[in-house]
Amino acid sequence: MFHDWGLDRQTVRVTRLLAPLAPPLVVAVGLNYRQHAAETGGLSGAPVLEASNRVIRQLRAALGRDYPIIGVGGILSAEDALSKIDAGADLVQIYTGLIYRGPELVRQSAEAIKNRLQANIGRR
Repeated sequence: MFHDWGLDRQTVRVTRLLAPLAPPLVVAVGLNYRQHAAETGGLSGAPVLEASNRVIRQLRAALGRDYPIIGVGGILSAEDALSKIDAGADLVQIYTGLIYRGPELVRQSAEAIKNRLQANIGRR
């Protein structure tokens, strides 16, 4: 599908609007649903990590290994960055984590990904 449109990569980003969220999901991320029900805007950071990873896994299964996927959403630690790679992303993009953790998160994530890739090469 994406190849038909002339696209050569896909960035996976999941932003959930507050208003249509079901109360159990909002409770799970620590928000008061009634207090925020009339607000507009999106969630970012930790609440979108797993949703983004699910989309990455689905895209990877549909597109195969030759199509680059950039994983975004919920990366607040090196382990979160690795979860994007494990889900099938080729690269990661950090937004909210950079604000809260600073540039050290980029170094930690790059180091963790490099180590994982080297370990995987060693297993072949």
